[in-house]
Amino acid sequence: LFELAKRNKADVAETFRAITEATAVALDVERTSIWRLLPDGNAIVCEDNFVRAQGRHTTGEILWARDYPSYFSAIAENRVIAAHDARTDGRTRELRKNYLEAHGITSMMDVPIWLEGRLYGVLCHEHVGPTRRWTSDDETFAANLADLASLALEAGERRTAERRWDAVVNAIQEAVFVLDGEGTIVQTNPLAARIIERAGGGVTLSERMELVEFRDEQGRVIPADRTGGRRSLRGEIVREINHLVFKRTGERRSYRITSAPMRNGDRIESVVVVLADVTEVVAFDHLKREVFAALAHELKTPVAIVKGYAQHLSKRPDASPVERPMLAAIERATNRLQKLIDD
Repeated sequence: LFELAKRNKADVAETFRAITEATAVALDVERTSIWRLLPDGNAIVCEDNFVRAQGRHTTGEILWARDYPSYFSAIAENRVIAAHDARTDGRTRELRKNYLEAHGITSMMDVPIWLEGRLYGVLCHEHVGPTRRWTSDDETFAANLADLASLALEAGERRTAERRWDAVVNAIQEAVFVLDGEGTIVQTNPLAARIIERAGGGVTLSERMELVEFRDEQGRVIPADRTGGRRSLRGEIVREINHLVFKRTGERRSYRITSAPMRNGDRIESVVVVLADVTEVVAFDHLKREVFAALAHELKTPVAIVKGYAQHLSKRPDASPVERPMLAAIERATNRLQKLIDD
């Protein structure tokens, strides 16, 4: 048990093979196997079967609930099935013709395997030869091995989730940082790593504040306790544009920053910060505002002149009845133009 507990359990299939081999030797049984219960409960599928005499592992055998209803009812009770005489025990005798006699099995002990509070399947011990009485020590040892199988499944799921996370964050075109409760960077994707390299370091919050100057959209310096990461550690979801000045080189880049807390129950354990480089967008937007401001100023002058002269001419005493509607139309048109320019 100690040797198995020390193993890296992230490789579930390899851990299952180690468990079935270990329990076959320790409990002196000919066949040991791990079976997975399908989500609908209609069948169990063999994930690993070890035949001790042959030193061979096999997988893939299926037992259907419709063929063995009593056995599946016993599995559903989530307790150890210790069948001293498997061919006569009410829970397992249905297996006699197609399974027990086919493999020479006389005694069986099945122990439930749990995964995150639900029944995953069973660790099965199958004795060949004269019937065998399973002891309480046998059941305890087998239960410990089933617990190790549960740990292996949990480790495998964590590894799968980590791989999925890595695949996602490495593929997206934004820099992703994960910060711990102190604001220290504990995980990055390649784009985020390049930003750290550009800054010359800055894994901890204090280091970042020494190497990078954070400014808001109005150009004001952001203090350490008002950065997006620190605000998210207090529970806030932040979406804003920051200008980062890399003090080592003087380079200035603009980023759309999104940060959000990651919770474990009511406690905030860490923060995910995503930076999208919008330097060119911000520069273009600034240029666009300058162009529009200049254009509006240039357009306002001739419109004001046209409007002013139209008003002046319409007030002349000698203006003819034909001219007045024309001058009023000019004034209305200049008013519309002035509103468009203001917009």
